[in-house]
Amino acid sequence: MLALSHPRPPTDLRRWREATSRRLFVWVLSLLVGLGSALIALVYGWEAGALGLMCLVIGAGVLVMLWVIFTLLGRWAGAE
Repeated sequence: MLALSHPRPPTDLRRWREATSRRLFVWVLSLLVGLGSALIALVYGWEAGALGLMCLVIGAGVLVMLWVIFTLLGRWAGAE
């Protein structure tokens, strides 16, 4: 077995997991709102697309509020 002269620095998997979950959450919300309203507009017209955009933004806001609440509860419970 070869000995490494310079060992790797420790990996912070918790920070990597948090960053990855945050990026994934942002992608899901942007696809939900952007692609969802675009598809509604293509199928039903631009007026329905604008209404769909407003409804999807409100729904995304509810999801963001839930994510913030669960994040704060996790930090409060010590899960960090």
